Amino acid sequence: MQILIIRFSSLGDVVLATAAVETIFRNIPGAEIDFAVREEYADLFKGDPRIRNLFIWKKGQGQFDYLEGMRREKYDLVLDLHRVTRSFRLYPFLRYSRLIGCEKRSLERRLYVWFGYRRKGRLRPLLDAYLEAVERAGLGKEKFLPRLIPNPEARAEVEKIFNSRGIKPGEPILALSPGAKKEIRCWPPDRFAELGRRAIAELRARVLVLGAESETELIQRVIQTIGSDRAYPLPGLSLDGLSALLSRVNLMVANDSGPAHVGRAVGTPVGVIFGPTSPEFFPAYGAGDFIVERELSCRPCSLRGERPCSRPQRECLEAITPEEVYNQVKTSLSISHGGKSKE
Repeated sequence: MQILIIRFSSLGDVVLATAAVETIFRNIPGAEIDFAVREEYADLFKGDPRIRNLFIWKKGQGQFDYLEGMRREKYDLVLDLHRVTRSFRLYPFLRYSRLIGCEKRSLERRLYVWFGYRRKGRLRPLLDAYLEAVERAGLGKEKFLPRLIPNPEARAEVEKIFNSRGIKPGEPILALSPGAKKEIRCWPPDRFAELGRRAIAELRARVLVLGAESETELIQRVIQTIGSDRAYPLPGLSLDGLSALLSRVNLMVANDSGPAHVGRAVGTPVGVIFGPTSPEFFPAYGAGDFIVERELSCRPCSLRGERPCSRPQRECLEAITPEEVYNQVKTSLSISHGGKSKE
């Protein structure tokens, strides 16, 4: 059975779409799965044995150049998990027997943001929407969670990083990701630093501070505030490097951001701090995951944190203290470090 999955962006959504990949891979032995994605997220699938062909849309590339490989295939199923104009334009040029799109219920999510509207008490997370599309295709007898498979080369590079910093097997490792695509979603960096300080002082943890190359200044600020030689800046990791690194840590704490999804998808417990956005759309699903948020009448104020705060200060984030997050970190890190060895 030949299947094409379409999900171009963004980072968190592409990671969530790996639940469809994993579910089809597990339920349909011998299925040949192709995946269409934007260039900046392609490294997530580097060396992934579940993917036969990875069709990469490069910025500025013409549609017909991008279609060249796909047009040669004849698919039993096209599973469109994005459903945007760019994916619609592909349909006339593809050869397929069935086409199933994801019902994202975008209007319902916007109504929730604007008016607090809910259907029977709880919105449907995007992950559930993806898995429902797989089920409608008759491929979801048993459903699986998102899963990334770090490639061996990236794992080897991570071991070099650990060795160069003297990180020994068995030491508890806490990863901090203080950035996000939208700055308004970010918990104050000095509070991330306080988490790192206490984890080092009380739990003898090693602390890795991660982020994009553009967040180097933010990362250095957190590192300097921690003020310990057991804390290390790691800006600008490739996505395959990030997934390999997060597969080796015991706990990650992040804002509502793409790296949080990466951590969960490699099986690492993740604590997410939510401010203007809502965990209704992206709830925790791992055994050691936790969420920290403040219940306020103005939350959520936007789908992705694209609107400026209407209050004198961001109460949704400013009211979250390092103490309450650290209590969660202490519990989760102790369980994760004591319960299993990361390999």
